Amino acid sequence: MKAKLKKLFRANETLAARTSIAEHRARNLQEALQIEKKKRQRGKRLNLCGKETSGAQWYGVPEVQEARAYTAAQTAKEEQEKLDKENKKIEAEIKRQAKEADKKAKALQRDIARQATQAKKAEAAAAKAAKKKPTKARKNGRKLGIVVLKPKEAALRSLQVKSGVQALVSVVQEEGVQITTKSGRQVQLTLRAKLREM
Repeated sequence: MKAKLKKLFRANETLAARTSIAEHRARNLQEALQIEKKKRQRGKRLNLCGKETSGAQWYGVPEVQEARAYTAAQTAKEEQEKLDKENKKIEAEIKRQAKEADKKAKALQRDIARQATQAKKAEAAAAKAAKKKPTKARKNGRKLGIVVLKPKEAALRSLQVKSGVQALVSVVQEEGVQITTKSGRQVQLTLRAKLREM
């Protein structure tokens, strides 16, 4: 227990030492930045008023005030140029985003139009197929009414009977008539035929 406490206290001390060193470094770096800024301000050209002169320059109170006004105007001009550049960047970004939004909207409209044309084509094809189905059945000699199985066919193979009954059931369900043979006996569907219908 004592060893753990010692470790905790030692870790606390090392952390405190590290933070104080980091704070000291940060303070010194800030001071160095301030000194560098002052040096750069001092290293300006002598033509502070913005006037072309030849020879020696003497600065009295009015010349110093004029030089201060000139430097203030120059710094304001530089700041205005920076703001103009930032505004241009913002405007360009807004235009770019608007173009992207327009592209997305146009692509969405194209997709909707394409889907609508595909749906129209599918409806037209379905209508065309629906018109062709009755004509094909008539060409083959089949009638769309009730098909009655012969008793001999019912007695033959169960598979043929089941498939015939299934075809008969689909026609009868559409027409709404009971299934009967020629002799008048009612045809009962097998389990397999009923399941196929479901």
